[in-house]
Amino acid sequence: MYAYELFEKMKKIAQENISKNGSSYIKTIADYSYTRLLHDENLDKSTAFNTVIGLFACVACNDGKLSYDEYKGMWRIFGSNPDYTYDDFFNTMSKFNKQEWRNQTEYVFKNLRTKEASINLICFAITVALLDNNLSENEELFITSLCGIIRDKFYR
Repeated sequence: MYAYELFEKMKKIAQENISKNGSSYIKTIADYSYTRLLHDENLDKSTAFNTVIGLFACVACNDGKLSYDEYKGMWRIFGSNPDYTYDDFFNTMSKFNKQEWRNQTEYVFKNLRTKEASINLICFAITVALLDNNLSENEELFITSLCGIIRDKFYR
């Protein structure tokens, strides 16, 4: 299986889930990804949170800005805290530059032990990319590179 084939398969699953569950699916998949990282991968809360938020940032902020739909998706993820704002999100993201977030995300993917957690994070990344109905080439290339990591680790 090629990385791009895995990407296309996961994209189809994400699109089906979005069409069934609407825009609230982003919160569901983010929560599920976070929970899998805690329980299946035994990551601490901070690392799991930074992995989910870093992956969101790598995909949503790919073009240097956050679209309104991506902001709404981010707000849904953190909606239980009404004080968490757009500025808070970017302050969190400014801890590292874009390449450092990518490197950190790739590092986590290379060290995941379970296929289920890996696949779930890919589905989350694709869901983020599809929030604004605009899957850019950069987003697709980054997610496909993560699919390559998963393929090499679990499908060979």
